[in-house]
Amino acid sequence: MRLAGKVAVVTGGASGMGLETVMKFASEGARVVTTDFNEQTGAVAVDAATQQGFDVSLIKTDVAKESDVEAMCQQAIGTYGRLEILFNNAGVGGAIGPLTETTVEDWDYTFDVMAKGVFPGIKHGARIMRRQGDGGSTAECPGRSRKFPKMSARNFRYAGVTKGSTGAENHLRKLANNKDRDEHR
Repeated sequence: MRLAGKVAVVTGGASGMGLETVMKFASEGARVVTTDFNEQTGAVAVDAATQQGFDVSLIKTDVAKESDVEAMCQQAIGTYGRLEILFNNAGVGGAIGPLTETTVEDWDYTFDVMAKGVFPGIKHGARIMRRQGDGGSTAECPGRSRKFPKMSARNFRYAGVTKGSTGAENHLRKLANNKDRDEHR
């Protein structure tokens, strides 16, 4: 088992790719803290994992709120004593509907999750991993949606997220090339 004894946190781990990642990490021996903003769906996911004998716990987390992300990282430490892997996967469907009917609050929340939501995970996860002294790994894959044919807020969100993610990726690449850097993959 490649992840035996490792502690992983997976944001958006209650469904889709996040849930598949939780199950894969757990099947490889990791102890996993799964997070989601939907506590009910998260509880079903944890139940499915524990029925297979996996060590998985849940914390309700909204990655748009830095305090939630910090609490998520602290739960990994409080429950398992360590944090070696952080997979920033959470995403939302976002602002849906005609652009002319979309509220600024819906628009902002979409970008808070999809474009900015990985940053607090990197920040708080890396702090913990640095203090531990033996490294760790973060990965970012905020959910993306497919393009839709009609002019809608969702189309604009898609364009913003793909360009925003590319911008974030380029920024992270620049950080990775800094000689005084922490490892980031």
